Amino acid sequence: MGALFRTVQGRVRNGRPIQDSPRTRPKGAPYSGQSRNTSERGALFRTVRGHARKGRPIQDSPGTRPKGAPYSGQSTDTPERGALFKTPEGKSLSGPNALAVKKGFYNRHSQPQAAAAAQGFALFEQAAREVPLEGVMQVADLACFHGGNSMEPMRRALTILRERASNAFLEVTHTDLPTNDFNPLFDLLAGPESYLQPGVLASVRAGSFYQPLFRPASLSLIWCSAATHWLSRVPAPANPMYAAQWYEQARLDWQAWIDSRAYELKSGGQLVMVGSGADSFGRTGAEGLVSMVRETMAEVLGPRQRARLALPTYHRTLREWLAPLGPRLALKEVLEPPMPEPYWDEYQKTGDLEAYADRVVSFVVAALNQPLLKRQGGKDFEQRLRQRVLAHPELARPRWWLTVLRLVRA
Repeated sequence: MGALFRTVQGRVRNGRPIQDSPRTRPKGAPYSGQSRNTSERGALFRTVRGHARKGRPIQDSPGTRPKGAPYSGQSTDTPERGALFKTPEGKSLSGPNALAVKKGFYNRHSQPQAAAAAQGFALFEQAAREVPLEGVMQVADLACFHGGNSMEPMRRALTILRERASNAFLEVTHTDLPTNDFNPLFDLLAGPESYLQPGVLASVRAGSFYQPLFRPASLSLIWCSAATHWLSRVPAPANPMYAAQWYEQARLDWQAWIDSRAYELKSGGQLVMVGSGADSFGRTGAEGLVSMVRETMAEVLGPRQRARLALPTYHRTLREWLAPLGPRLALKEVLEPPMPEPYWDEYQKTGDLEAYADRVVSFVVAALNQPLLKRQGGKDFEQRLRQRVLAHPELARPRWWLTVLRLVRA
């Protein structure tokens, strides 16, 4: 079996990753800028920019828009993509600093994220067929969280790389924020679902993906799924009047992400990113479920928490995804596939509405972090949300708009 170890940047003390001491940013590298109060997991809350239109357009509608301004048609009766829950002292009640999700809970209740990730497998396999075979073949898995949705893409890429170079030394590094609990990932790597094989090493590395996490020109392949909609920080209150600030923060974060990956990839190296995005009018496809969650939280939170309710997420249009690409990191392929719906499909087969509601609620709890919900009315939140799902099952379908990018380093 391949070895399993932890890098210096991913040390673990009493089961909790700790952050390395500060170090100087390499010359020419993009800024670091991710707050410790943010999360890199799959998201629930979506943008509220505008109205829907049929089909899947890939460009914003023609016309001029002032620099930094929100898109036309923006809703004025719901909060714009938002901020974390914060106490009066400004401390986060959500995100990784509050993370204590039961071991394995997210892995068991993240089937929608797994279904979304699967839409990028073919592109990731193609990338593995095309990258140059030279030196150590290092693969990065960005924002792995508990690792449940990392095993399959890594297995697929490693199989192809091994077929192309039977004696190559292969290394996979899983990354997430310093406060992430990597222990469920270690359990998976040591178990039957592991991709490890002779000649393959696995490691973890703690840090924000809005800054370089690897040496320059060191990576052959990068995989990232269901994470890039999380912003580095909350730029403004969750109100449509601050839409320009959210737009600008999302632009800066995505530019930093692209610059970091261009810094890390070898010449000819490739990355595949599966992102939760929006159509050209800002519709994400999950507005119904998001409304249910917001309404339920408004019922179980106190007035002060309700006033500060928001999550640091933003869902980009294809135009926004492609904007920072250039000669250093260029587009090879882009897809906007329909989002698979494992919970809804199972409900259609069995007719078991109770089981469907249980799955949707567990998915929401896993995505939002269980400690927050327990602290702010946990079981009451789950019961109220479940009643909403039972009453309007189709409205609760989490059918997000997906964007899959395959990029290559010049």
